[in-house]
Amino acid sequence: MNLLKINEPVFEGDYTMNTGSLTPRIDIFDNSIPTTNLRNVIILANFDVVQKTINTNFPTAGDWVDLMDEIGNTTYSAASIVLQPGEFKVFGNQKATLSNEDIEVENNILKLYPNPTSNSFNINKAVNEVVVFDLTGKIVKRFTKTNTNKNYSVTGLNKGIYFARIKTTNNKIKTKKLIIK
Repeated sequence: MNLLKINEPVFEGDYTMNTGSLTPRIDIFDNSIPTTNLRNVIILANFDVVQKTINTNFPTAGDWVDLMDEIGNTTYSAASIVLQPGEFKVFGNQKATLSNEDIEVENNILKLYPNPTSNSFNINKAVNEVVVFDLTGKIVKRFTKTNTNKNYSVTGLNKGIYFARIKTTNNKIKTKKLIIK
């Protein structure tokens, strides 16, 4: 979920919440994103102790992707779904663009080091932006337009696990785990 929130631009958009029942709904959207990309995310949950049939009310027709499906092939288009007690679903109008592949930059792998660190880290290539998120997805540090082997200070951050979203000079994005000790 955290990588989804960190890597997908739709989460920088707007949202509406309907939380007045045991079957809450959250709609996350960014209408400036093309419909060929992930621009709508719908979260449906059942906090009741019995099975519930929930109206999907997808904002657009067609197949919606289960974003929590690791393979990413499960789609829904039905007007309603059945959720078991405690179950939730996260739907998107398109597949997420998450990737575990390393980005090759000029035939070299992008590296963040040292990791773990106590006060700063380096990146072995020039990048356009580095954004550090805590585990809740909150931005805690942002660095822009930097040079190769630039030192990024993380002093002032508590010990723990963070995510560094790195945007390369050719605008590819890679998220790396960052441990502050």
